[in-house]
Amino acid sequence: MDKYYKIIENLVKFGVNPSLEANNILNLLATGTFTNTKYNI
Repeated sequence: MDKYYKIIENLVKFGVNPSLEANNILNLLATGTFTNTKYNI
């Protein structure tokens, strides 16, 4: 999970709404569709 915390940390650094983006990431993880996102991870 460290990889995802780093991603969230980076989003916060770039001034993106952390709650919204973190929630989006967690939703993607939960649904198993964490590919081909706008972050290209």
